[in-house]
Amino acid sequence: MSEGRKLITCPHCGTQSPDWAEFCHRCGGYFSEGKDSTLPPIEACPNCGTARLDSARFCHDCGHSFGTESRPNPTTAKLLAVLPGFLYIYGLGHIYLKRYVLGIALLAISAVNMLLIIMLGDQEILRWVILLADLGIFVWQTSDVYRIVRQQRH
Repeated sequence: MSEGRKLITCPHCGTQSPDWAEFCHRCGGYFSEGKDSTLPPIEACPNCGTARLDSARFCHDCGHSFGTESRPNPTTAKLLAVLPGFLYIYGLGHIYLKRYVLGIALLAISAVNMLLIIMLGDQEILRWVILLADLGIFVWQTSDVYRIVRQQRH
């Protein structure tokens, strides 16, 4: 910077910008003319937390759509994690919450576990080992859906 130029600090993200700037170059926050008046709050992306630039339709960091789509219903997400889980079907809650990769991976694990249980037939000890593993997967995926829902509320 050339001499004589002053820096101001963005009240939204703390980044320093030249005093002549109207907007923060990092978060897009508006600097009012007086530089000390109250600034409008900056909306954050619900997916990654990056500040949303005015009138942006998509997040510039993660591509999240700021369209009119509503948030997933937390009760539905929890039910899709718990109820099919009792039948050894996992991942539906994650898919509903748009965590597609994890949801599909959990569905694949469900299919493999069911196939193993069918193929093992009368080998009780191995069936119990698989059922215990299923219980662990059920508890983990259910608690993960609850954690995601809790994060989305804040």
